[in-house]
Amino acid sequence: MKPLMILLVLVGGCAERYTPKILVEGHPPRIYEYIDGDTPVTEIRGWYNAQQLDEIVREYVRQNEIDFDFRGTETQFWVGREREYLAEASYSSGFGSPVLSVKISWDGHVKQHDIGIAVCGTGLELAEDTYIHPDEDRE
Repeated sequence: MKPLMILLVLVGGCAERYTPKILVEGHPPRIYEYIDGDTPVTEIRGWYNAQQLDEIVREYVRQNEIDFDFRGTETQFWVGREREYLAEASYSSGFGSPVLSVKISWDGHVKQHDIGIAVCGTGLELAEDTYIHPDEDRE
């Protein structure tokens, strides 16, 4: 009986599924400084996963006091083959709801954001508020 229980535990552990991740390379690397408990941490990030791209957008919205509520939104990221930016993100909670569209530049900062109303679930009908970052050196 014991060998069967051990086998079930091992098989159960081996069958655990992990969410696939994709990394997108940015350039130049961005330096992040934050506190983890009592420890100051400096992280140099040149590759970004979806969670880190989401953190960039949420930090940008918070710092710039943009009127957008993330609750109940679906997040999508696009990394096009031929593009002038690292990635594009879209946040929407469906037809007729506000949608936030963001372009993240190669250096890991938000380059542009648009806010509008979703007309096909997640598309922009008309940008009500378009902002392009004033730093012309940013690509």
